Amino acid sequence: NSTPAKKTGRNDLCPCGSGKKYKQCCLLQDSQPEATSEPRKLHIGGQVKSEGWEVLNANPAPYVDHVCNANNLSRFADNTFAEIYASHVAEHFDYNGELGQALKEWNRVLKPGGHVAFEVGEVHAGKTRLEEAILPCGLAAGLTPRLIVINDQNFHHNRSNSPFCSDCRYSIP
Repeated sequence: NSTPAKKTGRNDLCPCGSGKKYKQCCLLQDSQPEATSEPRKLHIGGQVKSEGWEVLNANPAPYVDHVCNANNLSRFADNTFAEIYASHVAEHFDYNGELGQALKEWNRVLKPGGHVAFEVGEVHAGKTRLEEAILPCGLAAGLTPRLIVINDQNFHHNRSNSPFCSDCRYSIP
């Protein structure tokens, strides 16, 4: 039993509370199509500035847009980013709690239908199987795996040789 909202007329007082007529205040702004902006993309642990990506790092640097810990993204609203890429961050979290909390935060700031991708290095001289440590944390955080690539070799970060970066649809910074 709801009544439809009354449309503001040109000569009505502006609903913004300015005291002006709508036509002399917010009408022009309200009639403009909403600006289309590029989806926001977050590179957690980034070491360089790359076009279209916002860099988050725990350490300040000229290329860093946001200085904070990767497991506390409270500065961002829910559903802020269309893509999140974490570069050698996950292996620095405790797998019994910290990583799960971080992935929940990443999922919280991720837009519906968005993607989280991360690359990790060798942990504990290869004794920790990351697919067994990280995958359960991601599932518990509400993330759905789409692709898992396991590089079965001594891994040292080199973007040009990374199977994830070269074979995936992502343009990784």
